[in-house]
Amino acid sequence: MSQPSDQQQAEWGRALADGYQKFPRIAACLSTGITVDPIALIGQLSTPSPVSECLQAAFHTIETYLNHQEFERQQKADEFSKMAAALAKAVTDGSSAREKPRRRLTTDPEPFSGEEKDIAKRQVNYVNWRSHIGRVLQTDSHIFKTEFEKLQYTAGRLTGEAYRLFQARFDVLTASKDNRQLWPWDSTKDLVAALDGIYAMMDLSKTAALDYDDLWMKGQPYP
Repeated sequence: MSQPSDQQQAEWGRALADGYQKFPRIAACLSTGITVDPIALIGQLSTPSPVSECLQAAFHTIETYLNHQEFERQQKADEFSKMAAALAKAVTDGSSAREKPRRRLTTDPEPFSGEEKDIAKRQVNYVNWRSHIGRVLQTDSHIFKTEFEKLQYTAGRLTGEAYRLFQARFDVLTASKDNRQLWPWDSTKDLVAALDGIYAMMDLSKTAALDYDDLWMKGQPYP
């Protein structure tokens, strides 16, 4: 007997599979092709008989087994996926733990209180403080990464009267960390602008010139 072609085997397999659609896994296997003409078996399957009942029972058992095998395969695949994810997380966590945190490069300026009675001296103190704050936030931007952190740091370097003037707004900022629409200032630049409006109102160059003229008239050296 000659070997049937691949096309013929596929046609026979599909023909037999059509009679077993209630066993989808077996039907899928049969549809790949069989090596003999199933016409005689198809005829028996279409007529109730002890043979057809026996085949139905056997195919039911095989289908149940195939379903069980697929269930176990899927369970193992899921377990493998979970193990792979856990391993990847462990590797990532381990790498993060080995990375040394970057240290700060600057030191904190003295807190600004705004309580100096002399207006010119108070402004000089404030301008120096503001310069230090800007330097810290720029140089240590790897520490103060978010605008919230920058605002909180700036607030933390205020004390005394300067802090009390803004305390209520600082409290709102702290309570609204995740709701930026409620922040009193959108950025550190805005907070500094508000402080400038109180503590940096004088033209210090003119003040210095007037002090020099006054000392010159009195015959005293300019400091």
